[in-house]
Amino acid sequence: MPTAAAVPSARHFVQERMAELGYRRFADDAALVASELVTNAVEETERHENIKLYDGKVPLEQILAEGTFAGWWRPWLVCVSVYAHRRQGAVIEVWDCSRIPPKPERETDSLKMTGRGLAIVEAVAKVWGYRFPRCGGKVVFALLQNNTREV
Repeated sequence: MPTAAAVPSARHFVQERMAELGYRRFADDAALVASELVTNAVEETERHENIKLYDGKVPLEQILAEGTFAGWWRPWLVCVSVYAHRRQGAVIEVWDCSRIPPKPERETDSLKMTGRGLAIVEAVAKVWGYRFPRCGGKVVFALLQNNTREV
């Protein structure tokens, strides 16, 4: 099942990037956020065949606009980026081809296995949101902050 492969790959990638950025202390929180965002992106994507883990230092929208993804962009692709944000924390971004905005479920059935992802993101991230890049699809982002950065 491709979803099962994409989510752990993204989680591992995000933990490594957080360590590289000096935010090892909250790498697990970042991995949890990435897991939820990638799960949502894969569910919104028509096909679940591929995930691109982009280790850029700039927002995905800028990379998409510059055409860096040209040649391999596909509607079933999910892209993940992690970068430092003004020395205040790290931003996790997930792009998918869907133009449907993410919508947190406010009332969830306690026995239901799905529907809590964005509530988890809201609880862990300083702020989260989404935007629609000119190239299409959407980018869902979350800012994670910590008072101290490792040196």
